[in-house]
Amino acid sequence: MVYHTSSYDYLERARERFAEGSHQALFYAALELCCGIEQRMREHLSAQKQISKNLQKGWRITHLGKDLNKVFKGRNKVIEFTIIDEIKEDPIIVLYYTPVTPGLQNIGKKLGNYLHAMREYQPDESEWWQDFKWLLKRGIKGLESATKGNLMGIPLLNPSTNELTMHTQFERNDSLFEKLSAVLKETQQMNFKVRYLDPEMF
Repeated sequence: MVYHTSSYDYLERARERFAEGSHQALFYAALELCCGIEQRMREHLSAQKQISKNLQKGWRITHLGKDLNKVFKGRNKVIEFTIIDEIKEDPIIVLYYTPVTPGLQNIGKKLGNYLHAMREYQPDESEWWQDFKWLLKRGIKGLESATKGNLMGIPLLNPSTNELTMHTQFERNDSLFEKLSAVLKETQQMNFKVRYLDPEMF
């Protein structure tokens, strides 16, 4: 069996182990969840590095400007990025950037503290287990939010060709990927609309 290692894969295994409910499974859920949080951060960082390379080659940040770039680098806001057909003035597709929030990063660190040999026995009714489960629930919910987005970094425009490039990531078999590919090929003139959302409300 192939052990896939995207943030989506780690999240799915964390949910499965948590649903098993045994004490043993909780530790495996914590491990998968910690890896998932770390991997999502790496996925964002990888996109940012590629964007930096493209900027050095002459690509430009879209007319949305520097404010958007600051938010991407800050990674603390959900960004709703709508592509609009400039001629028809109709929204075509909506993409989201969803951050790994400081709160989720902190949960990952706390879960890491559980992944050590126990210093003393904890009975089933112990608050220690309840706290562990509560932390896992929050972590799974947080990573679900962080992986909802499919936009990994700021869109760039080639000034010579007007070609738009976006760093995206989709779950396997996500039909939105094909739709986005078609939009970028078929739409001659595009405009964009951006909204910033609170991660806690998304």
